[in-house]
Order: sequence, then C-alpha cells, then structure tokens
Amino acid sequence: MSKLVSVIVPCYNQAQYLDECLQSVIRQTYATWECIIVNDGSSDNTSEIINKWIEKDSRFKFVSKQNGGVCQARNLGASITKGFYLLPLDADDYISENYISELIKNIEINNYKIVYGRAFFFGERNEEFQLENVIQVKDLLQYNRIHCSGLFKRDDFFLIGGYDEKMKFGFEDWEFWINMLKDGGQAIKIENCFLYYRIKENSRSTEIDKNQIKTQQMQEYILKKHILSYGYNSVLEMYLKNMKLMNFLEKPHQYFSVKQLFHAILTKIILKLRK
Repeated sequence: MSKLVSVIVPCYNQAQYLDECLQSVIRQTYATWECIIVNDGSSDNTSEIINKWIEKDSRFKFVSKQNGGVCQARNLGASITKGFYLLPLDADDYISENYISELIKNIEINNYKIVYGRAFFFGERNEEFQLENVIQVKDLLQYNRIHCSGLFKRDDFFLIGGYDEKMKFGFEDWEFWINMLKDGGQAIKIENCFLYYRIKENSRSTEIDKNQIKTQQMQEYILKKHILSYGYNSVLEMYLKNMKLMNFLEKPHQYFSVKQLFHAILTKIILKLRK
C-alpha cells in the first residue's frame, strides 16, 4: 500500500503564483498525497484561490492564521497532516510531475533521511541550482546545500521539533537540515526529478541577502545552537574566512592553539547574543 505524502504549502501574499504551484501537485504521478495550504495572514486573494482548489480536489486542505512567518506556517501545516512523509513546497515554486514518485522510491529503497530533486531557478535568474549529490551534517556546517523541498518522515520532523520559529530572518531551511542530520543519516539528490525555484526581483530571500546584520545574527544563532556539531577547525574556517569576526578578539595572536582560539571566539559570540 502506498504511503501518504503530505505536501505543505505556506502562502503569504503569493496568490498570483499559487495556481501554478498547486497545479504541479495535482499533476503528480504519485496519487497518494494530501496538500495542506497555510494562508499565513495574506491580504491578497489567497483565500479565493485556495477555495477553488479545495472544490476541485478533496486532497487539498487549508488552514488560516495571522501572519507569523514561514516557520510558523510550516509547523502549523505539519501539525494537521496525516502523511507518513512530509514535503514542504513554497507557494511560488512548482515541481515536476514525477517529483513525489521518484523521491518516495529512493527514500524507501535506500532508507535515506532526506531526498530532494534537482532544482532550476526561473524568473529573474534562469540556471540550475548547483547542489551536491550526497550530504551529511558535516557538509552543512558552513552553508546550506539543500533546497527547501526535500522529502522526509513526519516522525523525524516532530522528533526535532519542526522548524525553529526563532529563525525569523531567513536560513530556516539550513538550520532545519542541520537539525535533521545532526544525529546521523544522509540527504541525497535524485537526478531525474525537478523543483522549479522562482527568483523574484523583490522577495524575502533577496531582502535577507542585502541585510548583513540579520544574516550575521542568524549565522551566529545556528552556530550557538549546533555547537556540538562543529569541530574546532570548522568554526575557525567559518568565522575567520566567511564571517570575518576576528575583530571580536583584541589580541588574536595570544591564542596558541585552535582550541584556545575556538573558545575565545565562542565566548565572545555568546556574550554578544545575551545582550
């Protein structure tokens, strides 16, 4: 018997794209799915679009809430799912017709923790999203290497507490995947199914990219939360090369070992975060 897949679609003022997203769900060659659409306090005609799809197919369901961000919306959607597997899908993206069937086949045969398809940007950018084929937690420590639409077990979602709602300024997928893989397991890219990832001129992700303060806050939060997953060398590389936080230390040359320097940086970060 086929296992139920719960597709979770958070939507905040994305009504103009929602039809294309939900059309890609209803066209799936894998028929055992439900789709939970979360209206995250939209002020456009999102509710009208949702109602149209619910009338068309009873597998579509919806819940409405006050706007609280993508983490809250995905968590609320997950709380009312009935599926064995969960698949997040953003309201302005869409998936190939074989997306769920290929992910299901590979996750069940190989017992992977997470499976995801290839991804292509469209809109303001048109190119393939370069992703690695096999990911373990050590591969995620410097930056995210998995897009948001990976398939995983519902039980694993609730085991780690879902998406961290403190990730208000982006990078929630990165933190979620670290959390999912930190105790072992692999994420695998499946070559013959596709996510189409919309790039808009003005979007949440582009605004995040422009705000270096918020970006740094989220990176520091991830490091603090998952410090046990980071080795000394990984922390040094991340902070000294990418985040350029040597100015945290007044006399960096006084630290004679990686371990001493690591603890000095970590102490400064934690004190900063407590303010």
